[in-house]
Formats: sequence, C-alpha cells, structure tokens
Amino acid sequence: MSRHIMDQARPEPNATHAGERLRCYVEIERRSGMHPAIRALHKRPATRGTDPLRLEQFARIERGQLV
Repeated sequence: MSRHIMDQARPEPNATHAGERLRCYVEIERRSGMHPAIRALHKRPATRGTDPLRLEQFARIERGQLV
C-alpha cells in the first residue's frame, strides 16, 4: 500500500526556474510603471482626518446626542 499523496515528499523546485520566473515578474512590474490611480492617491493632501470638530461630531452622534 502506497503512502497518501499528502505524505509524499515534493520534489525540490529547480532554482534556475524559480529565479527566471522572479526575474520575468520583476521585469513586467518595472515596465508597467505606476498606475494613474495610485499616482492620484499619492498627490492627495495629507490633512484628511485631522479636523477635531468633525471627530467631536462623530463622537456626539455615537453617544446618541442627535441635537
């Protein structure tokens, strides 16, 4: 009776093949550059979420004080 498929040792991946796949992946990513949406997100101002009045209003609503 043979061992279960999960109990059998997997063959080691070929190191040159793994390196070649990684090199191709990196090359594709390098050629693609930065997506325009990512570039737009990086240009956004960093002042979002720093308004203490807005935070105070959210806390008030969470406590149930609607007026």
